[in-house]
Amino acid sequence: MTARLRAEDIPVGHTFDLGDAVTLTQAEIVAFANDWDPQDFHVDEHSPGAARHGGVIASGIQTMALYMRLASRVYNGWEIVAGRTIRDAEFLHPVYAGMRLHGRMTVERVEHYSPTRSNVTHVGALVDEDEREVLTLRLEAVVLRRDPGDEGGGR
Repeated sequence: MTARLRAEDIPVGHTFDLGDAVTLTQAEIVAFANDWDPQDFHVDEHSPGAARHGGVIASGIQTMALYMRLASRVYNGWEIVAGRTIRDAEFLHPVYAGMRLHGRMTVERVEHYSPTRSNVTHVGALVDEDEREVLTLRLEAVVLRRDPGDEGGGR
């Protein structure tokens, strides 16, 4: 098992590519919305709401969940304790079935607030195949610091 990054080892200013693109199907969009956000423009392609958007669109909550699924590829390499905040979420463009979406995350700040823990602030984006951002957000995660007795960098 590979050692996970401690807060001191997370590079401020670095942009992480969140890996291979993912695509939602209409069935996935409708199923999620039926369970969690059953507004007409998420579940019924014949509704007036869907007509306004040019078809069924993914829920903003589903869009955020998709970002988090991609971001976990980075988080799984950190000694993360938990997420702390999600701020400034902006849904910039609708997400339709068949769109290929990928993500990126840029580390803005690492703030040590105790001998064992730090806040890592990062901005993220979910981007379509034309490099158009469909979602942006700012997040904080609590990440463990290096053991004070670890002179070797904690890896």
